[in-house]
Amino acid sequence: MSKRYAYVTILVLLLVSMMFVFGCAADQESTEMDQSGDNGMVDGEFDPNAYFEGEVVKLITPHSVGGGFDTYARAMAKYLDEIVPATVIVENVHGGGGNVGRNQIYRADPDGYAIGFSGFTGMIFSELSGVEGIQYESAEFTLLARAGFEPRAISVATDSEFETIDDLINAGREIVFAASGVGSDDYFAGNIACDILGIDSKFITAFEGSGEQVFAVIQGDCDAHTASFSTHEPHYETGELKPVLFISRERLQDYPDIPTILELVDSGSDEEAILKAVVNSFEAERVVFGPPNMPEEVTAYYRNAFETIFNNPNFVNELERIGRPVQYMDGGQLEALVDEVAVVGEKHLKEMLRTYQ
Repeated sequence: MSKRYAYVTILVLLLVSMMFVFGCAADQESTEMDQSGDNGMVDGEFDPNAYFEGEVVKLITPHSVGGGFDTYARAMAKYLDEIVPATVIVENVHGGGGNVGRNQIYRADPDGYAIGFSGFTGMIFSELSGVEGIQYESAEFTLLARAGFEPRAISVATDSEFETIDDLINAGREIVFAASGVGSDDYFAGNIACDILGIDSKFITAFEGSGEQVFAVIQGDCDAHTASFSTHEPHYETGELKPVLFISRERLQDYPDIPTILELVDSGSDEEAILKAVVNSFEAERVVFGPPNMPEEVTAYYRNAFETIFNNPNFVNELERIGRPVQYMDGGQLEALVDEVAVVGEKHLKEMLRTYQ
């Protein structure tokens, strides 16, 4: 055998050996990817450490900093960060009555690294009304949990010329409401209430968030404001605002002299049916949700995480101390509730909502 032939033989053997080694390494890497790849599955079980470690989870709230939704979101993010093996941050994407942020959540990759917190009532109302710029279908979102719900209040400044809801009805002039953009649940609820009660109204939507809206009423730049009870309650206590009406099933225990909107319409009337649909819709108000088509394992993981958070006494007490109630509902129950609200809304609200453009 010549030296040249021997060298060629050795080179071929080396190349074959290298191919074998790299092939085994690739097979091992492939196996490891199957065991704990991008889907977070390890030996057939979802492993949150494999899935979330080193990632950033965005909790997107389509509302301004400092408002009610933002307050809930930041409290939730703190507790979620202790459960999920990722860095959890809050991102405020406001505009369009919440629809700008909702569009972003809808378009996000369905991997669970971006989830949202907003009012599902406003989403359904926006769809039914045909608000321009909506790029989502609320029925397709992945529902994770409800944080809470509460009555809506129509309030005026304490030094206002108006004392009661009858004063607004019989004002003899246009009542100016401070409001967020078309698409928010409060915008729709206020318009519906005014239409049914015969209040000549105008809604100004040039405000960033609920704080600016309340301030405009206190300062006398606007006459009235519709918002969640917890948004107005601190201002009742400071003597800056006073309630004139609650959009709720029953009178509130601490405000027994303030009527509910259902008391002001005839029993069995079309108006009552519409208002009951509105009241019921607010039970799907403060909702945590993800993009469409999130993996079942990730959805189940988040549902369990939020069940833990919303039943944590420390979390509940923290929110209640600042006047933000927690009424947890799991994702499965929430799906049924949202379906019901959508059906009732289609029947009783769609035609009316389409006039608020």
